[in-house]
Amino acid sequence: MQGFEMEFKFSKWPHNRLTFPTKWVLVCEDAIDCQKAFLDFFMERYGHQGDVLVAVAPCAIMAIGLYQFARTMVGEPMAVVIDHDMPWGTGPEAISYLRQLGYAGKIIAASGIPQNNDRLVQAGADYVARGKGQDENLGDIMSQIEANFNGEKEIPAARV
Repeated sequence: MQGFEMEFKFSKWPHNRLTFPTKWVLVCEDAIDCQKAFLDFFMERYGHQGDVLVAVAPCAIMAIGLYQFARTMVGEPMAVVIDHDMPWGTGPEAISYLRQLGYAGKIIAASGIPQNNDRLVQAGADYVARGKGQDENLGDIMSQIEANFNGEKEIPAARV
């Protein structure tokens, strides 16, 4: 079976914004409560701007697909947030593929299992949250994203 080519043509509704977001972040997380926390975080801080896109993928395979699609529309993400343990691919595998695809931006990773931190760093994560629980990790990750998003400071070197 050969691949197919298809041309998509969408109409423009007169009330649609004609601009794409100028900033975006890719979140690769399978836990729905964590996905919601990230979406709430971005909505609270950046929702009024109307130019921030949050792409959420529940597995590594979808994260790579979203990255490839969104970067053609919006450009490179400001940051990638990625979990270690997910269905259909691990965080380190996704990080490795993102780096192979040329993503040179910040990758912020997390794992609830300390032994996984080394794998995340070896795969190319710039920062690994290592809180004692999910809430502490989320707070740590969000402060790193906000610093990177606002260009206030560099994300410190990866830690394990």
